[in-house]
Amino acid sequence: MGVDVFAEPEFHDDETMAAFVPPPWCGHEVTGHPGLTGASLARMAGMPASDAAAALTAVLTSIG
Repeated sequence: MGVDVFAEPEFHDDETMAAFVPPPWCGHEVTGHPGLTGASLARMAGMPASDAAAALTAVLTSIG
């Protein structure tokens, strides 16, 4: 089971936005990342485990 947590800060001005430091629990935005779409993940599920692990590692490395 997984839990998605969404955070969308809103700012009243550019200075406040520029000074914003995300909390440590915020991760990278991956919405729309081509390597993490449902189709991409489904293709990985059909691969041998070692190939799927390598493909997922490559995607996650590209995110930073």
